[in-house]
Amino acid sequence: MTEQQELPERHDHDSDSESEDEKSWHDATGVDPLRDSRHSEGDEVQMDVTERDRNGNEVQTAKRFFVQKAQYDKVKRRWEYQLNEEVNGRPGSESSVAASHATDVPTPYIITKALETFHPGYPLQAAFQSSEPSFSIYRSFSYLHSRVILDMQDDLRILEDQLESLDRGDFINRDRKRCVTSREFDLKQAKRDGKPSERANLLTQICDKLMRYDEILLKSRELNAFQKPSNRDYKSCRGWTDDQCMISSDAEREFIRRKEDLITLRQGREWAGFDGWVESSIKLLPERVRRKVFMTPELREKTQNKNTNYVSASRIDKLVGLIITIIIFVLLVLPVAAMYKLTSLGDNNSTIKAVGVLVVFTLLFSAAMSFVTKAKRHELFAASAAYCAVLVVFISNFGNDSH
Repeated sequence: MTEQQELPERHDHDSDSESEDEKSWHDATGVDPLRDSRHSEGDEVQMDVTERDRNGNEVQTAKRFFVQKAQYDKVKRRWEYQLNEEVNGRPGSESSVAASHATDVPTPYIITKALETFHPGYPLQAAFQSSEPSFSIYRSFSYLHSRVILDMQDDLRILEDQLESLDRGDFINRDRKRCVTSREFDLKQAKRDGKPSERANLLTQICDKLMRYDEILLKSRELNAFQKPSNRDYKSCRGWTDDQCMISSDAEREFIRRKEDLITLRQGREWAGFDGWVESSIKLLPERVRRKVFMTPELREKTQNKNTNYVSASRIDKLVGLIITIIIFVLLVLPVAAMYKLTSLGDNNSTIKAVGVLVVFTLLFSAAMSFVTKAKRHELFAASAAYCAVLVVFISNFGNDSH
């Protein structure tokens, strides 16, 4: 999880007086921009952050963060220039001045709270499951939903039987027959009897129960639309929970073992297929390459545990897009080249072989579409038909040219 704190910008100012912006910078970060330049890349910095509690009172909270290289270098150059002015009473060299103007508005620390900074137990478990969409795996309690729905369904059945019995009794009663055919008469009859209308009270109960019943039905349908976690995501989450989680109660840790009742908050059907396979294959690369190419600076700071790896979803998408582009290029160019070579011979056998090439590459295209994407059946059929039609056009054109 990456949290970014909005810090005030710093501008050039006279060295004799501290500007309001610089005071705000110091108040927000807890770091003196002129004197506290002792932090380097990877250091842990403690900042006093002002927050509000539930009662609206301001409280000081000490938070620990890791310094990242890009932001540290920019701020450090600015601090060195200001220190040179303060100590020597004169501006720095021309190169220092250029560096100062280049970093006139230094980028503040990107605050990345590592997993190791959370307390063991539920705080650490919550931090892990919220650190990556693929780890957002929770129970759906589908059995309890069904039990509640069945219970409310039977309550409504009882109320329905009571309403039918009341209507039937009033209808066969000569004095109360109009209570069934006229709501106004039913209310007047109840007023004459000196008591509330039994039918109106019963319908009110039915209405309240129906509203709750319909709400639970709709929520259950929305819940059923959530996807099941892929085997890769489930194994990753369960492996971390079994090894790193410090929830003391075995019963409370049992949720991760109820695989049939788990759902994921992660969106996107592709991640269960080819994209997931690519992400798993990246783990086979050397750690240095993996961290350099497929991890952002924020992801590198999420944990110090080498067994827990985060990868950038956007960079995975770019790699998958490149692979799909190569596959499409190969599936379009190779059959065209092969059919051109066969049809240029001009005999019947070559035409039959060209048709065979068409069939083989159409099957390969369908298989690639099914594996690389999560296309629906009608989408897969339409794409395969269009691909086959393109190849047929090439065969016919090449055949006409050969004659």
